[in-house]
Amino acid sequence: MTSLPQRISLCESALVQSVSGEMVILDMESGQYYTLNTMATQILDWLKAGDSVPEVVSKVCAEYDATEQDVTRDVQAMISTLLEKKLVEPA
Repeated sequence: MTSLPQRISLCESALVQSVSGEMVILDMESGQYYTLNTMATQILDWLKAGDSVPEVVSKVCAEYDATEQDVTRDVQAMISTLLEKKLVEPA
């Protein structure tokens, strides 16, 4: 498995707008829109603010009744998808 970055930032081609507690991301290169649910929006906000993946995992675990293993897996899957879509890049 490829190692994921511990910190990420938005790519220059990603335009972000918050709408009703969710995040809409426009990939200006492809014209594709993506919508993140409330939890994914919060996670991406923390990552954009400079929090590392372990810091984000700790915050999610503190707010929700979820195991560190499950949260780590889900956050890594989200980052992997955003990297694949070229919406974020290693910071």
